[in-house]
Amino acid sequence: MGIDLGPILAATVAVRDLDRAAGAYRALLGHEELAAGTDQGGRWLVMGPPGARWGLVRLVERAGAARPATFSTLGWTALEILVADADATYERCLAVEGFQVLQRPAGVGGGGALRALQVAGPGGEGIYLTQVVTPSERFDLPSLAAGEHRVYVVVVGTHDVEATRGFFESGFGAPMVTDHGLPVRVLNQAYELPADTLHRISTVQLAGSTVIEIDEYPSAAGIRPPGSTGITSVTLAGSRPEAGSLRPLPVRAEPPYWGASAWALSGPFRLRLEVVATERHV
Repeated sequence: MGIDLGPILAATVAVRDLDRAAGAYRALLGHEELAAGTDQGGRWLVMGPPGARWGLVRLVERAGAARPATFSTLGWTALEILVADADATYERCLAVEGFQVLQRPAGVGGGGALRALQVAGPGGEGIYLTQVVTPSERFDLPSLAAGEHRVYVVVVGTHDVEATRGFFESGFGAPMVTDHGLPVRVLNQAYELPADTLHRISTVQLAGSTVIEIDEYPSAAGIRPPGSTGITSVTLAGSRPEAGSLRPLPVRAEPPYWGASAWALSGPFRLRLEVVATERHV
């Protein structure tokens, strides 16, 4: 069975102030407005690099919504965005209103293959801004030319790594790549744990050179309250899914749907996904 999910087309982030959030993504990453509209009374914008068809950020406005602390809840917790230079991105981030630096750039991964900083975004979404120093021999990742400033990893916070990873493995044929304990800086910071505390981290490979990371969160983490800000869902390319509770979506012309058939489904810990029947390598 091949991988039947990917690439990541877009991540939807609820924010209190749409204009402020869009300005922050534009200033830090050079994202442009690719589409805009209203949905059930709320405004939305799709942001991304000019001409991009995957790895987008879809911002929806929820004025006055509760804003949980970053990395304090389960479900979709963070976006990982590919950058050319983590240190230069850090300097830009300090000057952009709407992003809060949580951890300065540091080497991560085996042998420092990645260099990343972690920030809180306008909706409290966690964001890893990652430079690939040495190409991975284990992961299929986008090249910088194809993937710069795009979302190429989405992160799930869970209390059950096996069940969450199994949802993607059995339902979509996404193979496990890694499963090990790591001292995740932002989690230890968020939960006031010793810096060397290990957290179980597992990853699954998606089609289209994208990845889902599954992080085991401390027991203090709970389900994000309905209607709050943060990452509400992730949209991926694929065929009609067999996993989860399936609901057809209305046909929409704008990215990341482009008029294709699409379905919404739920996974463990109230994960919300959308699957769009479009070409995976777009």
